[in-house]
Amino acid sequence: MVIILIEEFALVVGLSLVGGIGSYLQAVRDNKLAGGLLSFLTEITLSIIVGLSIAYIGHAYEWNPAIVCALALILSNNAADTISFIKTLMKDFVSKKFSKGGK
Repeated sequence: MVIILIEEFALVVGLSLVGGIGSYLQAVRDNKLAGGLLSFLTEITLSIIVGLSIAYIGHAYEWNPAIVCALALILSNNAADTISFIKTLMKDFVSKKFSKGGK
């Protein structure tokens, strides 16, 4: 069980790296990023955070590993927008939860 989990998370991290590298190269090509090591590391870090978040959610809800890997690859390709979307969802959830007294 633990070995499968480690292998799945390692695969997700690898796919997230591919998504982050692709996102970085596309942004540099489209002149959205100036390039450089800091931009590259930022894109990779965001992609890994998204990938690991998807892996954690997928494991918690017992999703098929193939679906988890596909989502990690797709969503890590545009990690900054994915994180902004998740942040908005969480903010809305928390404000609804506390504004209605937890109902």
